[in-house]
Amino acid sequence: MGKSQSVSATPPKSGAQSDFPATPASEQTVVVTHTLKRLDLRVLWDASLGAFSLEQGFGYTLGQFLRRPRASFEAYLGADRLKFSNPLKIVMVLTAAATFANYQFDMFGALGSPDQAGSNADISAQAGEFFKRNYNLILLGTLPLMALVTRVLYWKRAYNIVEHLALNAFIFGVTTVWYLVSLPLTVLWPPFGFVNGVGYLVYQTWVYRRVLGPGWGRAIAATLLITVGYLILVSIITNIYVLLVT
Repeated sequence: MGKSQSVSATPPKSGAQSDFPATPASEQTVVVTHTLKRLDLRVLWDASLGAFSLEQGFGYTLGQFLRRPRASFEAYLGADRLKFSNPLKIVMVLTAAATFANYQFDMFGALGSPDQAGSNADISAQAGEFFKRNYNLILLGTLPLMALVTRVLYWKRAYNIVEHLALNAFIFGVTTVWYLVSLPLTVLWPPFGFVNGVGYLVYQTWVYRRVLGPGWGRAIAATLLITVGYLILVSIITNIYVLLVT
């Protein structure tokens, strides 16, 4: 059933006049008005989105966080939350899509040197297959790490750990969509994967600086710590798997 909704509320005091983020209101009253329209082919589109656990705000959410991360995050924490998709739902759907795409394009075919032979080559192939199949779980395991790092580095800022989790989930959503869109080019020209990686880090750092407030050094440190933590996490998981299969 096609429908549109409008939301009205008195927003909390904004932190727009300060470079520091404002503390979100502990409670807000939101009035939602639904307009129901006559059934048409749009009902099929709504049903398709529901089947994939997405809402109509999916594209809007990612577009806003790509262009205006601070205003978008403050809006999500405020009276306009209903306009945005749930960040954790976005992450779960997109990481599953990334895992499927990696499997189809045979990404991470083997972890290790192509010169390996014998049992070492078999172990590398098995580790690559494990990583490829469980890519979504590894990414999801990284998200709490991201939230913990930014919460600690921005301890005196306005947001709690769950709000840091949401912010990093939105960042994850934007970068994962770009990963999926650019994957064919990466397959055709592997060095583009490095360019992508640099782009992810630049975007992540920029969002931290814009949303969490002053301090480019702090934003860069957060991105670097998360990157190192991710690499360590992947290394630990891969080594544990290799030990189990040998």
